[in-house]
Amino acid sequence: AIELGLVASYTDTWSYTQQIADVPLSPFEIPEIITIGPEVTLSAGGDLTVDVEGSLLTGLQLNWDSINATLDLGNLNQSAFTASTPKLTPVFNVSGSVTVTADAYLELSIGFGIDVLDGKFKKQISVVEKPDLQITATASAAAGLGSNKTISGSVGDANCQGVEIDVGFINYVYADFAGVSQKNINTWNGPSTTKCIAISKRDRVPALPASP
Repeated sequence: AIELGLVASYTDTWSYTQQIADVPLSPFEIPEIITIGPEVTLSAGGDLTVDVEGSLLTGLQLNWDSINATLDLGNLNQSAFTASTPKLTPVFNVSGSVTVTADAYLELSIGFGIDVLDGKFKKQISVVEKPDLQITATASAAAGLGSNKTISGSVGDANCQGVEIDVGFINYVYADFAGVSQKNINTWNGPSTTKCIAISKRDRVPALPASP
């Protein structure tokens, strides 16, 4: 058998954060220039992660069911070789999956430190509460060459023949030490739900006709 396999994957993440408002609680403040002391800050942000995986297997399988050979050293004319007709079977299998994860969050922090130019330079020790809404969409598909030389495929798995959507809510409370390290205080996993967006048969790619 001669078969060639290929496996590939790709992952990337994009992040966005924007400070919405900050309220100084310190008497030492030059508005929009510098604040030293306690401060309440509200920010919003989000992340988008894409994870793609795929595999391809193609080649040929040689099946020789029966091979008989007789070698007569005394009389080579009596030597014989019989064999059934070899059978070549093409191999083709391809599969892939895509997972997209997106989340949107708010961050409310109460910290003590220094804030220069309204967040351009900010070093604080703070306690942060971060409610986070997370959405994950997963889709997979596979196709292969059958014994009748037609390509057939499937979408999803036994649990969801289509696109699976997971939605969940998590609330984080943690201590932030000047953006260098964090210490978890509490994590609350809120309600979550899973929904399958089925792909009907008429939306699937039809199998190729058998070769003559």
